[in-house]
Formats: sequence, structure tokens, C-alpha cells
Amino acid sequence: LRDDAGALSECQRVLRPDGRFLISVPAWMLLWGRQDVLSEHYRRYRRKELRDLLEKAGFEIERLSYFNFLLFAPILVARLLMRPFLSSTGKGGSDLTTPTPLGLDRLLYGIFTSEAGWLARRNLPIGVSLIALARPKRG
Repeated sequence: LRDDAGALSECQRVLRPDGRFLISVPAWMLLWGRQDVLSEHYRRYRRKELRDLLEKAGFEIERLSYFNFLLFAPILVARLLMRPFLSSTGKGGSDLTTPTPLGLDRLLYGIFTSEAGWLARRNLPIGVSLIALARPKRG
């Protein structure tokens, strides 16, 4: 969203006082790539940026963590290698349409989903995305 602060304020305004707000956003501008262009993202966030935005919008944060931690390094390398070609790709195919060797999709999916247990118990220090659970500030 172009006006992320305004959108968060509106979400907080319409949320019931006992409601919860769950948000997932892309993380780390260093990871900017073709998928961000195709998804029409305006930015990628760091934990402090998302925390500040949520708090300024009137939310109390219950959980805030990076996720997709295990694939961060391979995705970083791929995005950096693809960056010189970013302007020439236009609105072509997504990162997700690139053919992968047989079985690689299943392996990557297994790695991605294996984090669920960790994330249920602790925050992850870095990742491709951020997830936050918040509620309206009380009082």
C-alpha cells in the first residue's frame, strides 16, 4: 500500500476493541526483486519499522517476528544475482513461475513449513517476511 500508515490507522479504527489484527509484510529492502515489482509492493520492512507503524496507528503488539528464516540466505543470493536484470523483466513472469528441478518445490516447501514449530514458540531473528499480531491499545 502506498499509504501504509493511513491503512493501519483505518484498520485500527474499524477493529473491535477486543479484536486482533494479523499482518504479514515483505521484509528487508535488500531483498527487493521481481516478485515485489509484480506484487506492486512499495517497500519491504524491517522489524522496527513495522513496530513503529503499528504503534503509531494505535496498536499494542502481541507478537512480531520474521519468518521464512531458513530460506533467507538462498533467496538473498538469488535476488542479488537477478537484480541486474530487474529493469529488463518488466511485468514478465514471477519468481514463482521459474521452472525448478524435479522435487525442488517439495524440498523448499518442507523447509519453509518446518519453521512453524519454531515460530509458535519464539521469534526468529531474520527472514524474508515479517508477521505481527496486534490489538487496539487499551485505555
